[in-house]
Amino acid sequence: MRWGLFLVHRDRRHSHRRIATLVVDDSSAMLNEMCRYVGALPHLRLVGTAANGQEALEKFESLRPRLILMDFQMPEMNGLQATLKIKSVDEEAKVIIITIHDNQLLRHMVLSQGVDGILSKAQLPDDLSKEVERLFPGR
Repeated sequence: MRWGLFLVHRDRRHSHRRIATLVVDDSSAMLNEMCRYVGALPHLRLVGTAANGQEALEKFESLRPRLILMDFQMPEMNGLQATLKIKSVDEEAKVIIITIHDNQLLRHMVLSQGVDGILSKAQLPDDLSKEVERLFPGR
């Protein structure tokens, strides 16, 4: 019995070291794919999802994730608008914009606005782990 309690306690401590992650996308198919990528990375822990920028703000307030994977183009409030509001509340939260529009102008625009990273949806499976390592060194 004691051994079982020790294992549960140990697992709980380990899960706290993983990076709490919120995934935001208005496409349910892409949302599911992004959640699958997050679940495949041992240093990330999915804490919630949202379907638009407004919902992302609400989830951010209640869940306080350290990492947000945010779709750029969404109804109600786009990813950049939501990111700016999140960063005004918590500058330490890391936001990676996920987009199908991967060009230098967009990249420069979002990074100059305080976004921590930008990834193409097409390259997400290959680049997400590297981007997380860059933003959270040693995790």
